[in-house]
Amino acid sequence: VLSKLIFEMIESYKKKIILNNLSDFFGLKSNENQKLNSYPVWSAVLPWEDTSIEDKLINFPKSVKVDRAKNGFVIKSDDPGKIMKEDMKNSLPSHINQYVSLLKSIKKNGYIPEVNNNYIEVELLLKGDDFCWKPSGEGNHRATVVASLGYKTIKAIVTRVVRFEDLDYWPNVINGSFEKTEAEQIFNRYFDASPPDFNKDWILYCKDLISNES
Repeated sequence: VLSKLIFEMIESYKKKIILNNLSDFFGLKSNENQKLNSYPVWSAVLPWEDTSIEDKLINFPKSVKVDRAKNGFVIKSDDPGKIMKEDMKNSLPSHINQYVSLLKSIKKNGYIPEVNNNYIEVELLLKGDDFCWKPSGEGNHRATVVASLGYKTIKAIVTRVVRFEDLDYWPNVINGSFEKTEAEQIFNRYFDASPPDFNKDWILYCKDLISNES
């Protein structure tokens, strides 16, 4: 029943939100940045990351192939574009099984990152005297699960500290992938928990679903 519910929710999400490029993904309206307009959503990097868009374009599909194989979905092609096309078209059951398995495990045993050093990785975002955190590399699925289970605090490993004041020196600003105004807007979206406008319909859908369930 849970798997079916998650499947229906994600299918609804896919129908409500269509993103064609990185400009769409970051919610940069009327964007004149041709680089962001020409690269696919799955090549997204943040302005402060060390990885470039070009590197993500090549390497991310490789990690997707390995990760999906661990969760029962084998992608035969080694071509980055074909890997991502296959992943987006057919891997949803694999992702759902991963979430449900994690949900059941954490609900039964609790979130115990000390076992096998299995901590959620997070980034600290600093702006003036304020800060927030966001999941970074390993642990996005677990972060989603513990949040859905109502955890108020978790143990995590800080992998990066991002200072807004250092914006001029962020790698993907220096290399020209993002203008400073774009980098500022993206940082503030995370810092203020204010996602791009295209998420509004999805957020309303989720709120209605929760209200109907309760």
